[in-house]
This record gives sequence, structure tokens and C-alpha cells, in this order.
Amino acid sequence: MKRRMRDSLRKHPVLSAIFAVALLATVVFGIRMVMFMAHWGPPPPDQQPIEGWMTPRYVAFSWDIPKPEMFAVMARITGLDNPPDKPMPIERIAENSGMTTAAFIDALDQEIAAYRAANPDHAGDRPHD
Repeated sequence: MKRRMRDSLRKHPVLSAIFAVALLATVVFGIRMVMFMAHWGPPPPDQQPIEGWMTPRYVAFSWDIPKPEMFAVMARITGLDNPPDKPMPIERIAENSGMTTAAFIDALDQEIAAYRAANPDHAGDRPHD
């Protein structure tokens, strides 16, 4: 058996190399898939605080806030009536409204806490859009 394999490797070095690369890629992507599946879905909000790189839509999804309510929250915090026409990170929204990112995130945390306190039956529902 070993001799036949050795002879095949000598007769077809290019095919053997291609097979080895394909086998290696299968192993690497298989490991990545298993690691990804182990961490499927967004972490619970108490494990991932709001950060400047996040968009309002991401925060709304992570914290179980309906998007229209999130835009109303953003309008109350920034004083701007219209949400941005394209996805924008919180740090840029804060900058455009003349606030620091930390102050904006603090205000957003307070608004989310108030919304969740007023809507306890909504907690745990994920928006599906």
C-alpha cells in the first residue's frame, strides 16, 4: 500500500500538490466553521456594551429595540429630526451632533434603560427584518 502511494506521488506530483492544498483548505475552513458556530449570534447586551463603532441598527438589534423607536431615541439625543440616510457609526453621529462619543453613549444607555423599563414585555423579542 505504501509503495503504491509513493509511486502515485512520483508519477503525479502536480496532482498530489493540488490534493494536499485542497485537503489543507478543507481542514482550515472546517476549523473556522466550527469556531464560528460556537459563537453564533450576537452576544447578550450585558456582555457587549455599546461602543462607538456600532450603528444604531446594530444597537437596536442587540438590545431588542424596534428600529422606529431607536430612531426616535437618536432624534431625542441629537436634536436632529431625520436619521442619517446611510448607516453611520455612533461616534460619527455624536460628532455630527456636537457631542462626545462617551456622552452620546451615556445618553443612549439611559434612553434604552428607560425604554426597556417602560416595555418589560418587549425584552427578549428579536426584530426580524
